[in-house]
Amino acid sequence: MRQLSLIGLSLLLLVALVYKITKKCYGEPLKVKDVIDFYKAVSPVVVLFVMVWNHKENDIACCVYFAMQSAYGVLWYTKSHYYGDHTWDKPFQNPTSFIACNFVLMTNYSYVLALATHNYNWHPLFLSLCIILFTIGIFLHFVSDMQKRTQLKCKPKLIVDGLFTYSRNPNYLGELFIYGSFNMIACNTTSLLLFGLLFYIVWWPRMKAKDNSIARYADFNKYSSNSGLLFPRKLF
Repeated sequence: MRQLSLIGLSLLLLVALVYKITKKCYGEPLKVKDVIDFYKAVSPVVVLFVMVWNHKENDIACCVYFAMQSAYGVLWYTKSHYYGDHTWDKPFQNPTSFIACNFVLMTNYSYVLALATHNYNWHPLFLSLCIILFTIGIFLHFVSDMQKRTQLKCKPKLIVDGLFTYSRNPNYLGELFIYGSFNMIACNTTSLLLFGLLFYIVWWPRMKAKDNSIARYADFNKYSSNSGLLFPRKLF
Protein backbone atom coordinates (compact mmCIF):
# COMPACT_ATOMS: atom_id res chain seq x y z
CA MET A 1 0.00 0.00 0.00
CA ARG A 2 2.77 2.40 0.86
CA GLN A 3 4.44 1.86 -2.51
CA LEU A 4 1.17 2.54 -4.30
CA SER A 5 0.74 5.75 -2.33
CA LEU A 6 4.22 6.84 -3.35
CA ILE A 7 3.32 6.11 -6.96
CA GLY A 8 0.32 8.40 -6.56
CA LEU A 9 2.53 11.19 -5.30
CA SER A 10 4.95 10.59 -8.18
CA LEU A 11 2.04 11.09 -10.55
CA LEU A 12 1.42 14.41 -8.85
CA LEU A 13 4.97 15.43 -9.72
CA LEU A 14 4.28 14.41 -13.32
CA VAL A 15 1.20 16.64 -13.34
CA ALA A 16 3.34 19.50 -12.06
CA LEU A 17 5.80 18.91 -14.90
CA VAL A 18 2.98 18.98 -17.45
CA TYR A 19 1.78 22.19 -15.83
CA LYS A 20 5.24 23.70 -16.27
CA ILE A 21 5.38 22.72 -19.93
CA THR A 22 1.91 24.15 -20.53
CA LYS A 23 2.85 27.47 -18.98
CA LYS A 24 6.03 27.60 -21.07
CA CYS A 25 4.12 26.87 -24.28
CA TYR A 26 1.87 29.85 -23.63
CA GLY A 27 4.92 32.06 -23.14
CA GLU A 28 4.28 32.77 -19.46
CA PRO A 29 7.22 31.97 -17.14
CA LEU A 30 6.42 29.61 -14.32
CA LYS A 31 6.88 31.24 -10.94
CA VAL A 32 7.72 29.65 -7.59
CA LYS A 33 4.33 30.91 -6.42
CA ASP A 34 2.56 28.87 -9.12
CA VAL A 35 4.05 25.58 -7.95
CA ILE A 36 3.47 26.30 -4.25
CA ASP A 37 -0.15 27.27 -4.93
CA PHE A 38 -0.63 24.13 -7.00
CA TYR A 39 0.49 21.84 -4.19
CA LYS A 40 -1.51 23.70 -1.56
CA ALA A 41 -4.67 23.67 -3.69
CA VAL A 42 -4.57 19.94 -4.48
CA SER A 43 -3.51 18.85 -0.97
CA PRO A 44 -7.10 17.99 0.13
CA VAL A 45 -7.51 15.73 -2.91
CA VAL A 46 -4.14 14.04 -2.44
CA VAL A 47 -4.66 13.44 1.29
CA LEU A 48 -8.14 12.04 0.72
CA PHE A 49 -6.83 9.82 -2.10
CA VAL A 50 -4.11 8.34 0.12
CA MET A 51 -6.61 7.81 2.94
CA VAL A 52 -9.16 6.01 0.76
CA TRP A 53 -6.50 4.00 -1.07
CA ASN A 54 -5.24 2.69 2.27
CA HIS A 55 -8.79 2.21 3.67
CA LYS A 56 -8.29 4.88 6.33
CA GLU A 57 -11.37 7.00 5.61
CA ASN A 58 -12.89 5.94 8.95
CA ASP A 59 -9.71 6.52 10.95
CA ILE A 60 -10.18 9.45 13.35
CA ALA A 61 -6.55 10.60 13.29
CA CYS A 62 -6.52 10.59 9.47
CA CYS A 63 -9.79 12.51 9.33
CA VAL A 64 -8.52 15.14 11.76
CA TYR A 65 -5.35 15.54 9.71
CA PHE A 66 -7.39 15.71 6.51
CA ALA A 67 -9.47 18.54 7.97
CA MET A 68 -6.39 20.48 9.14
CA GLN A 69 -4.39 20.01 5.93
CA SER A 70 -7.40 20.89 3.75
CA ALA A 71 -8.13 24.06 5.72
CA TYR A 72 -4.47 25.09 5.56
CA GLY A 73 -4.25 24.42 1.82
CA VAL A 74 -7.42 26.32 0.94
CA LEU A 75 -6.51 29.26 3.18
CA TRP A 76 -2.99 29.40 1.72
CA TYR A 77 -4.31 29.43 -1.85
CA THR A 78 -6.80 32.18 -0.95
CA LYS A 79 -4.08 34.22 0.76
CA SER A 80 -1.78 33.83 -2.22
CA HIS A 81 -4.50 35.15 -4.52
CA TYR A 82 -5.36 38.22 -2.46
CA TYR A 83 -2.27 39.13 -0.43
CA GLY A 84 0.48 36.65 -1.17
CA ASP A 85 4.19 37.00 -0.45
CA HIS A 86 5.77 38.73 -3.45
CA THR A 87 9.12 37.04 -2.83
CA TRP A 88 7.59 33.90 -4.37
CA ASP A 89 6.72 35.76 -7.59
CA LYS A 90 10.14 35.17 -9.11
CA PRO A 91 10.36 32.64 -11.99
CA PHE A 92 12.46 29.50 -11.80
CA GLN A 93 15.99 30.07 -13.03
CA ASN A 94 16.64 26.49 -14.15
CA PRO A 95 15.12 22.97 -14.07
CA THR A 96 17.13 22.10 -10.95
CA SER A 97 15.43 24.79 -8.87
CA PHE A 98 12.05 23.62 -10.17
CA ILE A 99 12.75 19.99 -9.20
CA ALA A 100 14.07 21.07 -5.78
CA CYS A 101 10.92 23.10 -5.14
CA ASN A 102 8.72 20.13 -6.06
CA PHE A 103 10.72 17.83 -3.80
CA VAL A 104 10.39 20.17 -0.80
CA LEU A 105 6.65 20.51 -1.33
CA MET A 106 6.12 16.78 -1.81
CA THR A 107 7.70 16.08 1.58
CA ASN A 108 4.59 17.62 3.13
CA TYR A 109 2.70 14.50 2.14
CA SER A 110 4.88 12.38 4.41
CA TYR A 111 2.38 13.08 7.20
CA VAL A 112 -0.56 11.42 5.49
CA LEU A 113 1.67 8.53 4.37
CA ALA A 114 2.67 7.95 7.98
CA LEU A 115 -0.93 8.11 9.17
CA ALA A 116 -2.21 5.88 6.37
CA THR A 117 0.38 3.15 6.95
CA HIS A 118 0.22 3.02 10.74
CA ASN A 119 -2.53 2.45 13.27
CA TYR A 120 -2.67 5.27 15.79
CA ASN A 121 -5.23 5.17 18.56
CA TRP A 122 -4.78 8.71 19.79
CA HIS A 123 -6.74 9.83 22.83
CA PRO A 124 -9.36 12.48 21.99
CA LEU A 125 -7.59 14.93 24.31
CA PHE A 126 -4.36 14.51 22.34
CA LEU A 127 -6.19 15.18 19.08
CA SER A 128 -7.77 18.22 20.74
CA LEU A 129 -4.30 19.54 21.59
CA CYS A 130 -3.24 19.08 17.96
CA ILE A 131 -6.27 21.05 16.78
CA ILE A 132 -5.64 23.81 19.33
CA LEU A 133 -2.00 24.16 18.25
CA PHE A 134 -3.05 24.14 14.58
CA THR A 135 -5.70 26.82 15.13
CA ILE A 136 -3.26 29.13 16.94
CA GLY A 137 -0.80 28.60 14.10
CA ILE A 138 -3.41 29.47 11.47
CA PHE A 139 -4.23 32.70 13.32
CA LEU A 140 -0.61 33.77 13.70
CA HIS A 141 0.38 32.94 10.13
CA PHE A 142 -2.48 34.44 8.15
CA VAL A 143 -3.25 37.42 10.38
CA SER A 144 0.42 38.50 10.54
CA ASP A 145 0.74 38.21 6.75
CA MET A 146 -2.37 40.37 6.35
CA GLN A 147 -1.00 42.92 8.83
CA LYS A 148 2.32 43.08 6.98
CA ARG A 149 0.68 43.44 3.58
CA THR A 150 -1.74 46.15 4.77
CA GLN A 151 0.87 48.26 6.59
CA LEU A 152 3.49 48.04 3.84
CA LYS A 153 0.90 48.91 1.23
CA CYS A 154 0.06 52.12 3.09
CA LYS A 155 3.66 53.09 3.85
CA PRO A 156 6.89 51.06 3.69
CA LYS A 157 8.30 51.07 7.21
CA LEU A 158 9.61 48.89 10.00
CA ILE A 159 6.62 47.04 11.49
CA VAL A 160 6.98 46.96 15.26
CA ASP A 161 3.39 46.68 16.50
CA GLY A 162 0.54 44.17 16.47
CA LEU A 163 1.67 40.57 16.09
CA PHE A 164 5.17 41.81 15.26
CA THR A 165 5.63 43.47 18.65
CA TYR A 166 7.61 40.67 20.29
CA SER A 167 8.36 38.39 17.32
CA ARG A 168 9.97 39.55 14.08
CA ASN A 169 8.55 36.56 12.23
CA PRO A 170 5.09 35.70 13.64
CA ASN A 171 4.13 34.22 10.26
CA TYR A 172 6.86 31.58 10.56
CA LEU A 173 5.96 31.06 14.20
CA GLY A 174 2.42 30.31 13.03
CA GLU A 175 3.69 27.85 10.45
CA LEU A 176 5.85 26.23 13.12
CA PHE A 177 2.69 25.60 15.16
CA ILE A 178 0.86 24.31 12.07
CA TYR A 179 3.58 21.85 11.12
CA GLY A 180 4.09 21.07 14.79
CA SER A 181 0.49 19.85 14.96
CA PHE A 182 1.07 17.76 11.81
CA ASN A 183 4.16 16.18 13.34
CA MET A 184 2.35 15.48 16.59
CA ILE A 185 -0.51 13.64 14.94
CA ALA A 186 1.72 11.77 12.45
CA CYS A 187 4.36 10.90 15.09
CA ASN A 188 6.85 9.88 12.42
CA THR A 189 10.63 10.27 12.55
CA THR A 190 10.99 10.71 8.78
CA SER A 191 8.37 13.47 8.70
CA LEU A 192 10.06 15.24 11.59
CA LEU A 193 13.48 15.06 9.91
CA LEU A 194 12.05 16.36 6.63
CA PHE A 195 10.44 19.26 8.47
CA GLY A 196 13.75 20.01 10.18
CA LEU A 197 15.37 20.09 6.74
CA LEU A 198 12.68 22.49 5.50
CA PHE A 199 13.27 24.75 8.49
CA TYR A 200 17.03 24.72 7.97
CA ILE A 201 17.22 25.26 4.19
CA VAL A 202 14.17 27.51 3.65
CA TRP A 203 12.78 29.14 6.78
CA TRP A 204 15.97 30.00 8.66
CA PRO A 205 17.76 31.66 5.70
CA ARG A 206 14.63 33.67 4.87
CA MET A 207 14.29 34.90 8.47
CA LYS A 208 17.96 35.91 8.57
CA ALA A 209 17.66 37.60 5.17
CA LYS A 210 14.68 39.58 6.44
CA ASP A 211 16.67 40.70 9.48
CA ASN A 212 19.49 41.87 7.21
CA SER A 213 16.97 43.78 5.11
CA ILE A 214 15.14 45.60 7.91
CA ALA A 215 18.42 46.38 9.69
CA ARG A 216 18.61 49.50 7.50
CA TYR A 217 15.92 51.17 9.63
CA ALA A 218 17.12 53.41 12.45
CA ASP A 219 14.85 51.77 15.03
CA PHE A 220 15.95 48.22 14.22
CA ASN A 221 18.44 47.85 17.09
CA LYS A 222 15.85 48.89 19.66
CA TYR A 223 13.21 46.68 18.04
CA SER A 224 15.48 43.63 17.84
CA SER A 225 16.44 43.97 21.50
CA ASN A 226 12.76 43.77 22.48
CA SER A 227 11.71 41.05 20.04
CA GLY A 228 12.79 37.53 19.15
CA LEU A 229 13.71 36.32 15.69
CA LEU A 230 10.99 33.66 15.92
CA PHE A 231 9.77 33.15 19.46
CA PRO A 232 8.48 36.20 21.36
CA ARG A 233 10.76 37.73 23.99
CA LYS A 234 7.73 38.11 26.20
CA LEU A 235 4.03 37.36 25.81
CA PHE A 236 2.35 40.28 27.53
